Amino acid sequence: MPSNPSRRTFVKGLAAGSLLGGLGLWRTPVWALNAPGQLHELSGSNFELFIGETPVNFTGSPRTAMTINGSLPGPLLRWREGDTVTLRVRNRLSASTSIHWHGILLPANMDGVPGLSFMTRYVRGSDADGSHADANGAYGFYSDLTDGKEWERDIQVAYVVQAGPAKDLSVTLRQATYRGNSAMNATNSGADNDEIRIITSYPLDIL
Repeated sequence: MPSNPSRRTFVKGLAAGSLLGGLGLWRTPVWALNAPGQLHELSGSNFELFIGETPVNFTGSPRTAMTINGSLPGPLLRWREGDTVTLRVRNRLSASTSIHWHGILLPANMDGVPGLSFMTRYVRGSDADGSHADANGAYGFYSDLTDGKEWERDIQVAYVVQAGPAKDLSVTLRQATYRGNSAMNATNSGADNDEIRIITSYPLDIL
């Protein structure tokens, strides 16, 4: 049956926890520990960072962890807004990797998963006039167009496999939205449209 502890029981538990903490018997959660040492801070204008593997033991069982400059979590880099700094990151792992930066605005392909990119695009046009187009030419469907207005928004996420048998295989997810006014939609170029496309490509060396 579910228990509903009384206020007295809650206060007793709180007091016992405080006592254990004061005597040093309450162990710090392992996620708050660092290996091999405590969190260290780097300051200045030039930083050398090395991504590698370091043996750790948080739970009594040895493990290998990904570390930065041999520490987990990585070092704290401290500078002031407006400072110019140089960061040199060296990857000592056997696989591609990257660093996720907190507090720095970077393009998606420079911050996050290697091979992952993100793109957005928005274009619009107004006062489209096709009255001078050759009615028998490639743009003849615009010959009756005046005061055309339209806009388009594209959102795209792409990933390129970095290693393994499928290396360089790319998968792209693209969402596009097109809207035009009545004058634009009356042409043969198309009407309002929403589409989602999945595009894959793989380079082949045949020569």
